[in-house]
Amino acid sequence: MISEKLMEIPEDFQTNWISVKVPDGIPCLVISYNGKTVSRRDDGTIIETFYSNIPGGNPLSRDFQNYSILDCMYCEEVNTYYIKDIMCWKGYPTYDCEAEFRFFWIQTKVNEIDLKTCNRYNQHSFIPLPACYCQPNELIQFLNANDDNLTSHCENIIGPIKPPSTILFYNKESHYILGSTPLCCHLTIDEAKTLLKDYCSTMEI
Repeated sequence: MISEKLMEIPEDFQTNWISVKVPDGIPCLVISYNGKTVSRRDDGTIIETFYSNIPGGNPLSRDFQNYSILDCMYCEEVNTYYIKDIMCWKGYPTYDCEAEFRFFWIQTKVNEIDLKTCNRYNQHSFIPLPACYCQPNELIQFLNANDDNLTSHCENIIGPIKPPSTILFYNKESHYILGSTPLCCHLTIDEAKTLLKDYCSTMEI
């Protein structure tokens, strides 16, 4: 799902849009099946093959024959895949579900299993990215919030961790689309604060 640049605020922004802050990294799809996990770039090339606790993603998985597909951002410096979206979970397709449901699914289903702890059979951390409805007060807090929760699972990190620099906006009724769509838009955090200044009258710039 490839986002387009948000040029103006939609009329239904407050009621029908959801925002997600995204760290810098490599956009990729993570596919778990038949006891292994593979991450692929947008052009299909393999980043790596590894084990994960995603259903079907390691030899011990009870869902060995099932598969899952996650839309992620890979941040190598913190050994973490940040989950932006979900296409399939344990063989259940979600790409034809509305974005609002997909984000609910990410926060509930993914948190039912330990994807943060790295070990032999879960070689990378998987962290769901928090989402926020685009209502003024909530969006103000979301844009200015501390993002330590995105790296609180990391140990022995040398040097500062860059905060998210991009924010995605999803129409909450949109399905997962392979390709570019105006129903998913992006801005840098600074661009968002500027564009949304009038929309969120108390925004701190």
